[in-house]
Amino acid sequence: MARAVTRDLTRLGLVLTPGVVRGRWVARCALVVLGVLAGAAGLRVYDESQASRTAPLSVAAPATDAAAPLKQQLEQSQLTLRVAESRSQELERQIATLVQQLRESQEELTFFKKTRDSKSSAPKTRTSRAAQVEAEPAPAP
Repeated sequence: MARAVTRDLTRLGLVLTPGVVRGRWVARCALVVLGVLAGAAGLRVYDESQASRTAPLSVAAPATDAAAPLKQQLEQSQLTLRVAESRSQELERQIATLVQQLRESQEELTFFKKTRDSKSSAPKTRTSRAAQVEAEPAPAP
């Protein structure tokens, strides 16, 4: 049955032509113009509502009396910060120097341990004066 319906549709000749309607394009243009005007009006209402929510910023006269102590406090804080940074850099430099000295001391200690170990592992010989005296022949009378 589905095939019969499809065959019937293909046998019919379909012709798509615009009807004789002369006033539709004018109506469509009018709808587009009305849509643009409505959008512009809505945007203006939205902008006005946003403007009423935010209070306008008023430019106040410079308050030099209240600003002077704050400015002095700011300068003092900046000076304190600079001093703290320079102190930190000096401490880092001192730490680096101490670490270098520690490495050198450890290298010296390692060297001394190796030389001590090599001496202790070598065969022991008597080098004292008493050993030398014992090794000399007794003088003849």
